[in-house]
Amino acid sequence: MSTTAKRSERPGRSPEEEPVASNPFRTTPPWQRENAGWKGALAGLTVLILALGSIAGVVYLAWYAVGDDESSDAATPIATTGSCGAVTADDTEPLASEPDLSPPPDRSIAVVNTNFGPLEVLLFGDLAPCGVAGFSELAEAGFYNNHACHGMTVQPEQPTSTVNCGEPGRASAHLEELDDWSDDGEATFGPGWRFRSEVDGSGNLVGDVLALPLDDTGKAGSEFTIVRGSAVPSSQLSVVGQVVDGFRTLDDIAATSPSELYEGYPPQQVIVTGVHLQDVEANGDAAPGGDESSASTDTPEPTDDDASEPVPGADASNTTDTGRREDG
Repeated sequence: MSTTAKRSERPGRSPEEEPVASNPFRTTPPWQRENAGWKGALAGLTVLILALGSIAGVVYLAWYAVGDDESSDAATPIATTGSCGAVTADDTEPLASEPDLSPPPDRSIAVVNTNFGPLEVLLFGDLAPCGVAGFSELAEAGFYNNHACHGMTVQPEQPTSTVNCGEPGRASAHLEELDDWSDDGEATFGPGWRFRSEVDGSGNLVGDVLALPLDDTGKAGSEFTIVRGSAVPSSQLSVVGQVVDGFRTLDDIAATSPSELYEGYPPQQVIVTGVHLQDVEANGDAAPGGDESSASTDTPEPTDDDASEPVPGADASNTTDTGRREDG
């Protein structure tokens, strides 16, 4: 149990429980004891001076070492078009060029292609402009091309599964030991920078979403998580889009789990071959199947042929899509 937890259990502290740091002698200091004499007092003061000097030296060395380390590894702000607070990060290669983070369109489609099949995600550029800008910029730069996803969870209740992807550096570091992704030491993985991503969706019930995990500073990198089912994201997840197609792909990935409860590296390798962006207008106006003739709302004038009764036993497929039949 941590010290903080112990103190919270004992709000009142007796003198015997006083922290050592505030009274290193635990009792009356030597120079205050009766009959100690001037020699005892001098000895006590000498001990105290030596102790305080040692402590001060250790504190100075610790401060110097930590301060020097922080100055060398401190995140440097990156000038971008948007106001997303981008900073540098000491990530493992491969890296991406510094971002621009221009404001994204209000709605766009991200097609996440995997070896299990494609997923289509509607991105919320108006609700999470910084998160969508960062994710989109990495997608367009090809940063997500041909990398292995590094995590998967499966459970009976909602959300039924999650898949964690988006860190090519992590995959490169474990090409020969794909069974163990947990011990990465102090290595970090990402594009070499971090950016602010919105958390307005935290605490709200969502379903089948794409989210960006945030680090301890509240910034996102390249990692993304696809959640299958209903969930209430915490403030450490930034929801940037919703899956609108490809649910079978997510279910097929989850079906590789050896048990109904699973957490770890995907038992069967999940490869993201690329993430491609599409305009909602170009993708959403077309009718299912993309056949423009089926999307037409114009009603043709009836003809005498339309009023005739169908021939009994005729194949219905031969009476539809006449243009295709003639071409064939």
